[in-house]
Amino acid sequence: MPKVSVIIPTYNRADFLSSCVNSVLKQTFEDYELIISDDASTDRTKQYVESISDPRVVYVCNKTNRGVAATRNSALKISRGDYIAFLDDDDEWLPEKLSFQVEKIEKSPSDIGGIYTGVSYLDLELGEITSVSDPHIRGNILNEILPENFLVTSSLLLRKSCFEKAGLFDERFQFGEDFDMWIRIASYYKFDFIKEPLVKYAIHESKITLNYQKVISGLELLLSKHKGLFSLNKKAFSDYTLGLGIFYCYNKDTRKGRKTFIEAIKLNPFNIKHYYNFALSMLGARAFMKIKIHRSSLSNALKSLTYV
Repeated sequence: MPKVSVIIPTYNRADFLSSCVNSVLKQTFEDYELIISDDASTDRTKQYVESISDPRVVYVCNKTNRGVAATRNSALKISRGDYIAFLDDDDEWLPEKLSFQVEKIEKSPSDIGGIYTGVSYLDLELGEITSVSDPHIRGNILNEILPENFLVTSSLLLRKSCFEKAGLFDERFQFGEDFDMWIRIASYYKFDFIKEPLVKYAIHESKITLNYQKVISGLELLLSKHKGLFSLNKKAFSDYTLGLGIFYCYNKDTRKGRKTFIEAIKLNPFNIKHYYNFALSMLGARAFMKIKIHRSSLSNALKSLTYV
């Protein structure tokens, strides 16, 4: 039985997938299985995976496109490792990533459910690292993760027992399923970190979802599902409510956006951003989007919601 199950969910990203997979095959830690979970791709994904001769590679494919939560679950259900490591299909690992994490978690008490690492953010258009994360939060992270999801999915190594305790990914989410999962796991387990940036997180235009309805439904579900937790942190609750209002306006529903901005103001009346966005929404959807949306502002908006 492998020590680690590495899970790569993928959908029509054959051009990215080879670099991603190679970064796993080059790991100095070798006791793993690599499950490539395909969400019914229509490109060359299947042909590429079938060309890999490494016996540790397992391929599973959904019959229909079901979304990333279901695609991760397809792999989790057949995983055999004591630990689970996720890697998005356009990200890459440094060779020592698994080795350092396995060593650390096996020396940790059983209430440590996961180890995350530093992350280098690679702008593919510029061809350079634009920033590096600085992990510093360990232990019971639940209160810290609510205002900002600082856990990058590709950086995590988790005990398999986390999913036995918290359950699988919630397949109702088409957006934000990872944040929902980390909240649930953090309700049962503590976390630790390795400061070194052992993950290259790719930043590119196709990584930013322009499907505003998916973002909206994900935020609505997140705030509804964890309303009890968010109600204990009014600042976080108001910030995510503000984000929801912004995406209503992006989706040309300024009336609902204004209503949501008012809810954000009630939660935190001292945040000037709430009033600014409310006033901007009075100009109508077209003006709202013209002023706020361009590549960098949309990227930052999504990053503030920690889903990018």
